[in-house]
Amino acid sequence: MADIDAMFMQICIRTEDQSCLRFLWPSNNSVQQFQYTRLIFGAICSPTTAILVLQETALDFGNTTTKDLIFNSFHMDDFVHSFLNEQKAETAVQNLRQTLSKGGFSLTKFVSNSVQCLNKIPKEHRDNEKDKHRVLGVMWNTVNDTFYHQKLAKVQEDKREYTLRKLLSLIACLFDPLGIIAPLLITLKIILQDTWKERLAWDDLLSDEKQKTWIEQYLNVPEISMPRCFVSPNEPSPINQLYCFCDASQLAEGAVIYIRSQSANNISTGFVIARAKVAPLKQNLSCKQPC
Repeated sequence: MADIDAMFMQICIRTEDQSCLRFLWPSNNSVQQFQYTRLIFGAICSPTTAILVLQETALDFGNTTTKDLIFNSFHMDDFVHSFLNEQKAETAVQNLRQTLSKGGFSLTKFVSNSVQCLNKIPKEHRDNEKDKHRVLGVMWNTVNDTFYHQKLAKVQEDKREYTLRKLLSLIACLFDPLGIIAPLLITLKIILQDTWKERLAWDDLLSDEKQKTWIEQYLNVPEISMPRCFVSPNEPSPINQLYCFCDASQLAEGAVIYIRSQSANNISTGFVIARAKVAPLKQNLSCKQPC
């Protein structure tokens, strides 16, 4: 994983278009007018423009492999990709840095689970963190190569804080695109849904039973982690199969997908993704007679 340093500030705006980025600034009892000459973060067109310039850089200076990496492995200014071995990673990174530098972009903040790959990159271009990093919002431990959920430090074990407002704030802060904490998160959402039935005000305390569930499901739960790799890359010619398990109740419904990999020497399984959501409050049950 890597990041383009000051990506937006590296993109110049054409002189005839700079007037679209004018702004006013108070100064000495008067108002001065300025305009940006570089791409700004706040404009609606900024993400599209930045990606377009990045892709044009790939078309102008990159080879086939580098073009594919820039087009498919960049998420805004973040580069995320997995390689089969260190040699391929080192070659790809070297070509990528050379290509982007020709367009005025500097690739920095490198992170990898391979010490060998990181040693080939100058220290000033590596991430300062030692082993725990954030990859597109998901926490990644590079030492044991796992994704994990990091508890929010602002959640306190003070029962005076167990209100509807605090519960909704906690749920909104939990970013879990892979579904690593889906069983935990769905329990909190069920508690939230129950509070709507009870018509609690925003700052009313939850019942003792819900407070206990809150503590058990979040504050006292151990660290939850999942291996980053689905299957071992060292197994020759594996047969991969996806298995989906679904279940539903009057409270919630959920699904989880696992991958099963079978080779001549080994059978392994890995977590892929999970989803869960609460059942709607208004249930429409109907049964039609067969034709």
